[in-house]
Amino acid sequence: MSYRTQAATSVATLSIKKVLSFLVFVACTTTLLAQSDKKSKEIPAIDKKVLESIEGKYQMTAKPGRYAIIKELEGKLIMEVVNEWRAELSANSESNFTIKNVKPDATIEFVKNNSGRVTKFIVDQKGLTEWVKI
Repeated sequence: MSYRTQAATSVATLSIKKVLSFLVFVACTTTLLAQSDKKSKEIPAIDKKVLESIEGKYQMTAKPGRYAIIKELEGKLIMEVVNEWRAELSANSESNFTIKNVKPDATIEFVKNNSGRVTKFIVDQKGLTEWVKI
């Protein structure tokens, strides 16, 4: 084998190794990113006592005749605005939830008083709306 042939073979072998190394790197990075994204979307488990403290009837402060009921139904936390609509709440944390299937997107933050009792929630849906627990 001539020196040129040997050099060309070495260059080709190095190029193939570099390409394979790059492909392995891309595959590993993609897998790690997918796992990271999946973990960030996992819903945190909420303690039963926390759920019980959230459940109840709430009144909208801006419209006193409008009521919402937060309750557990078939293992899901449900928000029902009386005589209007019902939606499932998806936990982001123990006090923050996303209201599923509403447009525009909305979140709900439960607020506790100094003694740890839930006294209200605030809906963020292109503006803030306060509901007090009654």
